[in-house]
Amino acid sequence: MTTSDLVAIVDDDEALRESLSMVLGSVGLDVLGFHTSTDFLCHLEQIKCSCLLLDMRMPGMSGVELQRRLGELNAQMPIVFMSGHGDIETAVKVMKQGAVDFLRKPFSRQLLIDTVQGVIEAWKKELKARDRHEHLRRRVQCLSPREQEVFAGLGAGRSAKVVAHELGIALKTVEEHRSHIFAKLDIHSSSELIAEATELRLLDQTRSTAA
Repeated sequence: MTTSDLVAIVDDDEALRESLSMVLGSVGLDVLGFHTSTDFLCHLEQIKCSCLLLDMRMPGMSGVELQRRLGELNAQMPIVFMSGHGDIETAVKVMKQGAVDFLRKPFSRQLLIDTVQGVIEAWKKELKARDRHEHLRRRVQCLSPREQEVFAGLGAGRSAKVVAHELGIALKTVEEHRSHIFAKLDIHSSSELIAEATELRLLDQTRSTAA
């Protein structure tokens, strides 16, 4: 963990906000507190948090309503709900809507730390995977439409002869496209091509599942 790991706390209980801030600050986390959902939304463009601790029931806009609003704004961040009144039905609802965890008040200092640190580490891995996915997508997009078709076929482990037959083109043409693909993607073997295509395919599936 580093001090760049920002945790936002949205809870109308000032004493609790300060207590949570002290606990999380003691393990090197930066913390910003907000007393209402509206206050948090007003500062949304200025902050980039790695974990949002969100009270479920607050005056005005509730935590559940804030979660819905963040989804409408496509403001992506891991949300951990907190509540002293949460029931199973509500917990299931917010988890289905994208929350990553649910803490029932009162909770221990260690549970708070473990939960938040775990959420932040998972979020970092998620962002790294997204960056890698975007990098691979950009690389493949530099290929021509036909080269992308050849890349997909060869990347699936099919031979150049089979790809030529599937695309209705000459084997020599497939081999020429393969050479162009190697040059554009800076790869040097069919095994590298297959590895990159496989990684891209898996990342595509992960993004599709997450959506």
